[in-house]
Amino acid sequence: MDREIVFKKVAEITSNRFKIPVDKVTDDLNFTNDLGADFIDMAGFIVELEDEFGDVFTSENTENISDVSDLVDVIIRDTDPKSKKHISKK
Repeated sequence: MDREIVFKKVAEITSNRFKIPVDKVTDDLNFTNDLGADFIDMAGFIVELEDEFGDVFTSENTENISDVSDLVDVIIRDTDPKSKKHISKK
């Protein structure tokens, strides 16, 4: 899966969810420190991401996600290519 495409989609979802400009979403944007996200915020965010990327997330692969780069890495590594969900290139 192409990192740039995944990043752009994650940036769009992050921007909408946390009400920040999409151009402020960078690889090192930390969900807790920079956005003030707590467990409840992240749970809702993960649900939105699963709507886009499919059932990628588990308790094991989400426990060490702290920034956008970590999140993109998990999506790229763990997305099932047979999933009916796919990333549009728009």
